[in-house]
Amino acid sequence: MSLIEKFGHYRTGHIEVDAAHFEMFALLYLAKYIKNKQILKELIATFKDLWKVDTDLEEKLMQEMSYPYMAHHINDHAKMNLRINHIISRPITTDTYYVLMDLLNELLIHFEAHDKKLIPFLEALKTK
Repeated sequence: MSLIEKFGHYRTGHIEVDAAHFEMFALLYLAKYIKNKQILKELIATFKDLWKVDTDLEEKLMQEMSYPYMAHHINDHAKMNLRINHIISRPITTDTYYVLMDLLNELLIHFEAHDKKLIPFLEALKTK
């Protein structure tokens, strides 16, 4: 199964949101193959930047559509921000791979629990 097929279940139908999600998913998925600590550190920093772009976009869209679950969704973004900042503050060790795989699982849970709920609201935005 290709990386795109694995990710397909988590699509929202919004091209910009899905593109940001796929980039984050791919970075964390590919992290397990990276042995160079400096490259892994850069990957984590890139992930953090992508997370910021994604959350800013999602929060803007939620505001535009008066999303009723916005506070809960933003709260989950804040929790993930804390988790990402904690990972960045730690040195790269042999445990970093496991930490990143946990982060990938948390990201997929976020996509499933929060971002997929945006779909009907995003569809309504398209028709306006």
